[in-house]
Amino acid sequence: NATFSFIGSLRIIWNDQAFKVLVVANILVMLVYGQIDVTLPQYLMISQVHNPEYLLSVLIFINAATVITLQYFTERFTRRMSLALKTSLGVFFLALSQIVFLLVSSESWGLWLVAMFLLSLGEVILFPTLNIQIDRMAPANLKGAYFGAATFYEFGLALAPFVGGLLLKQGGGGALYAVMFFLCIGVIVLYTISERISEKRTITV
Repeated sequence: NATFSFIGSLRIIWNDQAFKVLVVANILVMLVYGQIDVTLPQYLMISQVHNPEYLLSVLIFINAATVITLQYFTERFTRRMSLALKTSLGVFFLALSQIVFLLVSSESWGLWLVAMFLLSLGEVILFPTLNIQIDRMAPANLKGAYFGAATFYEFGLALAPFVGGLLLKQGGGGALYAVMFFLCIGVIVLYTISERISEKRTITV
């Protein structure tokens, strides 16, 4: 019966601790990454940077150009890496970008560009691994259900404007990017926990 099959699938997913930890980690990834869409433009406007509209357009260009041009090279460079190492490397660059954003001043255009490049490098390394993580974790007969449930990570994108705006209002850019940095550290910890649970678990479908 389709209803019982669906409920059974949900029960298996809910009981999969490794998967739940992974989804939480990916929600945090999207929460950090989502700051470039809404909060970064706001931060540029209040940071007294010269010509913020032009700088924002340059940063967006760097993001797009980095993702497009480095996809092939990062894939070749990380091909022999384990999935765990590749995800950690991607989050490392994401965290590093938050430190640079934290240290940047209104006059130092160069640091703005470096920060966006590092964030984009983290994106191009990390994001292709998100679906691979789910594919390796999901039982063969439940891949569709797992991929469907994994889309909960987009909740991080929905939270990003609210969380980023709140931090920016209460503590400025320093508070925003300090919190985002520590969230990246938390993501690495959660990925490690998820992998260790996944190695030990046995799911009976």
